[in-house]
Amino acid sequence: MKLFSSPCILITNFKGQSFPSLQNKDGSPLLYDRIVCDVPCSGDGTIRKNPNIWNNWNPGRGNHRYFLQLKIARRGVQLLKEGGLMAYSSCAINQIENECVIAQLLEESNGGLELVDMRDKFKGLNFLPGLDDWCVFDTQMNQYKDYSQVPENRRSQICPEMFPTEKTKTLKLDRSMRFLPHLNDDGGFFVAILRKTRHYESKSAAAKISCDIPLGDSTKIENHNLKFNLTHLRDKKPVLSESFGGFKQFYGLNVSEENLLRWSDCEESLYLVSDGLKSVAEHNGHIQATLAGCKMVEKEYRNSAKTKLRFVSNNLHLLSERISKRILTVDRKDFRALVSSKPVAMESLSTETIGRIKDLDYGEILFRYEDILIPTFVSRQKVEAYISNSACESFKLLVD
Repeated sequence: MKLFSSPCILITNFKGQSFPSLQNKDGSPLLYDRIVCDVPCSGDGTIRKNPNIWNNWNPGRGNHRYFLQLKIARRGVQLLKEGGLMAYSSCAINQIENECVIAQLLEESNGGLELVDMRDKFKGLNFLPGLDDWCVFDTQMNQYKDYSQVPENRRSQICPEMFPTEKTKTLKLDRSMRFLPHLNDDGGFFVAILRKTRHYESKSAAAKISCDIPLGDSTKIENHNLKFNLTHLRDKKPVLSESFGGFKQFYGLNVSEENLLRWSDCEESLYLVSDGLKSVAEHNGHIQATLAGCKMVEKEYRNSAKTKLRFVSNNLHLLSERISKRILTVDRKDFRALVSSKPVAMESLSTETIGRIKDLDYGEILFRYEDILIPTFVSRQKVEAYISNSACESFKLLVD
């Protein structure tokens, strides 16, 4: 998710079945347009790349996971907007982990959910329709036709809802997609797209559990050494270091400090967050996350640098229209030279570019080519670009 380089991203580390309820500015529930529910599974669809699965495989392996998968999917549906879509997926091909979970969701919804037919959306991608009938086994390979045949010592892993009924055939489970390994020469996978047609309260007692999970309830949510604490956004406390003022002036940077955050008072890196993400933080107590927004500025360790901070190249495009100083536009040839080696000898650049560098003075310079900005440090002999080797290779492909 970090690669999206978006100020709108907030990554948390909660258990899916107990993801907390958040609220909007007006106090209404914060619901989601799209949810991806990629559940933990037996992984038997990955058997081509992980043949060791065969050593312990049995058809009952999915039974234990069914209960957790259903809890996660239920919570996803609860957080979904009316009209929103949820993708349920697993890398298993066991029907208990797939069609059986979807069938239970549809039955509990009382018409509030529907399967979306995606069969004409992926031309050239081969898959089979979902199944509306399946067999139920235990871990000892015993097959049961109905729940009455399940012995008492097996009822902890097999429940009545696992057995298909006549109603199951009316749920249009064929709209889900079964990607078998041989169809596309890849791994096995299952995907179903659910649309929430209206808000509903499930009649199932199990589905009502944990329907409203407040943020910060320690009995339901575990803290996994989360790094970000966004309370300063909620409390409108400044967190920027003194060096940022000089950095803004040096580059002519026009950005609201209210949309920037740090991990801690001693952390120099600054992260850009959108107004929407800031609003979520302001109205939802002590949100903690593994990532919030995207890193824009980090500490400069070079002693000869004119500022104590520097831009992060991956996300610099987000601020390109807000920077008015220290930008030097180059042509294709000079840009190719800049990304061909690190560092770049000054004589590799055109005479015109060298002259404009002298006019700006040496030090930190942003080189622009079309819509691309590259942060660099320029000395009298060389130019060192602050970009990764993989970024260099990508940029070379653009200009070759």
